[in-house]
Amino acid sequence: AAWAREELGRLAGPGLLVANKMDLPGARLPGEGAGGAPPLGISALRGDGIGALREEIVRSLTGEAGESGPGGQALLTRERHRDLVVRCREAVDEARAALAGGVSPELAAVHLNEAQAALSDLLGRSYGEALLDKIFATFCIGK
Repeated sequence: AAWAREELGRLAGPGLLVANKMDLPGARLPGEGAGGAPPLGISALRGDGIGALREEIVRSLTGEAGESGPGGQALLTRERHRDLVVRCREAVDEARAALAGGVSPELAAVHLNEAQAALSDLLGRSYGEALLDKIFATFCIGK
């Protein structure tokens, strides 16, 4: 637990302290996390705490945890950045809905490419055509 707090202290920006395997006997949460925030306990195996982790990540990114995220630093202060995160989330939701509706994975991948493009724009990187080439080389898409 002490090493996790030390690592968080080395981060340039805000961070979340997340403890996994909380489903194991004797598992306990470490002390306070980034910026004095309590750590989040999850079980990746059972899915416990994943919803709360998602909510905390969204609140941290959008600044909805107050004027700033954990550690007192706002992450998405520009409207353009918030719009890109919203665009990414909507595209992922569309891909999930398409798969749940029985659409082929190849077609759902188009939505995931939209999500990836939004993240690339947010990070200032561009992978667009290379990623599409990889997707279409990997999947057999009929005419």
